[in-house]
Order: sequence, then structure tokens, then C-alpha cells
Amino acid sequence: MPRAVEYGTRRRAQADDPCVDDMIGTRKVNVHAELTESELASLIPRFYARVREDALIGPVFNAAIADWDDHLERLVAFWSSVMLTSGRYKGNPMAAHLGQLGAITPPMFDRWLVIWAEVTSEVLPPAVAVALQAKAARIGESLKLALYFRLPAASTAASEAAAGPTTSIS
Repeated sequence: MPRAVEYGTRRRAQADDPCVDDMIGTRKVNVHAELTESELASLIPRFYARVREDALIGPVFNAAIADWDDHLERLVAFWSSVMLTSGRYKGNPMAAHLGQLGAITPPMFDRWLVIWAEVTSEVLPPAVAVALQAKAARIGESLKLALYFRLPAASTAASEAAAGPTTSIS
């Protein structure tokens, strides 16, 4: 299957679009043609072996995951669903992360992404690695926003707006 290439424009991939923007947005990567289930099955355990050894995020993962074999299988299914649109993953990543809210900090997402970039770059073709890194960055940003971003309560914002400006002239 030929690679899907798009130059000079930036188009966001649709849910059913097998092509994913690279980080620069100048080339489309057809992950269906360039990434396989077996590569994911090799990548995920290698990545999480590195995560488990990391001084910052390893303790959180090691405390949270009781059955690593089951977890790794679930994560292969997750990435298969995300990158290959296989539909194999049936879980709720947000609920899993909410359950660890007291242990997770925003810098931990950044550290996870650094390790992800290292491992994907080591084991995958460059364009595929970049596509996985870009997708992981978008997912991480969504998780951080859901976990940590809170708008002010509607009643507080409404009462402040009704009160008018707070500047006083003396």
C-alpha cells in the first residue's frame, strides 16, 4: 500500500483516517501501511520496562499496576485502536488516570512523553515514531486538561460579572 503524502498543507486526521500528521505537518504517515500489531506488541513492553525503571514515574506505575501482563496486553490493544483503528481497546483511560490523581503530577506526563519518544525512535521507522509521538502528545494534553484544568464555579464567575469592575477611584 502506498504511503499517503501531503505537502504544504496542514489537515487534521479524521477518526477514520489512517493517516496521521507528523510533528511538522508536512507529511502524512499511513500508519495502516507502516505500523503492525506485532510492532506494537514489541514496542509496548519495551517502553513500559523503561517506565518501570524511571525514578520519577516508575514508582507511580509500579504501585498502580498489579498485573503487568494484563496491563501490557490492554495497552497494546489501546495503541492498536488509536493508531490502527482496530477497535480492540474497550477501556476508559480517563477513569484509570483519575484513580491515580493523587499520585500523578503534570511533569510526569512530560517525562512519560520523553521516554515514549526515546523508545519509539529506537524501534520504529522515523515517520511512524513521529506519528506515535504526536498522537501520544495530544492524548497526554487531553488527559492533563481533564485532570487538572478547572473553570471557576459558574456562581462565582456570574457574581463577579454582576458586581461590575472592581477598580475604585479615590
